[in-house]
Amino acid sequence: MEKYLYLGLIAFTFFGPLSRSFESRIRYIQYWRSLLVGTLAVLVVFIPWDVHFTAEGYWGFSNRYVVGWKPLGLPIEEWLFFVAVPFACMFIYEVINLFFPWTDRGQKWPRVTAWILLVTAALGAAAFAERAYPALTFALTALALALVLRYRVSWLGPFFRGWAISLVPFFLINGVLTGTGLDEPVVWYNNQENMGIRLGTIPAEDAFYGMFMMLLYTSAVEWHRTRSKKTNV
Repeated sequence: MEKYLYLGLIAFTFFGPLSRSFESRIRYIQYWRSLLVGTLAVLVVFIPWDVHFTAEGYWGFSNRYVVGWKPLGLPIEEWLFFVAVPFACMFIYEVINLFFPWTDRGQKWPRVTAWILLVTAALGAAAFAERAYPALTFALTALALALVLRYRVSWLGPFFRGWAISLVPFFLINGVLTGTGLDEPVVWYNNQENMGIRLGTIPAEDAFYGMFMMLLYTSAVEWHRTRSKKTNV
């Protein structure tokens, strides 16, 4: 049964929010077209990235914990990761916005937070320029933050609120994947190609990796939702 560990984590991550998505109060599933656009955006960016870094040996996967089907060299569980995790994080974002609507759009802290994170990411990209994973992660996160600041998106405050809360399940799942409580990690990392700093068992740059993934997903979902509303007017 060990080979189903990664698949089981993905199923737990996805089907928990999905089981609540049809409730009359939430109706998360009504945004399925926008969620599909967000998923496609994540897959287009992250699958080639993952395929390349896996092939280069920057990270890899224990055959002990995966079912063994590897399209383009990636376990099928890794493909499903990029479907389930953004879906679950966006569910948190939507539910919080539903029950605790964001009313004060004049607050400055979201933009200040974005600027602090942008500068931190830019410095990280420069400091680790010779290590591809942190350099690319920090650079793309900085670019995404620069774009949301440039276009003054209305959802920046709700995004940071939802992202902060989603860090808890993100790190719980990622902790197991990187070896917490296991004899060996599901996903192993070559420490010569990352910062060499761990939060428990998790590479520290994974926090920015997750932020970039959710910025991309949220941007695509919100863009499509806004476009759909304008089309239906």
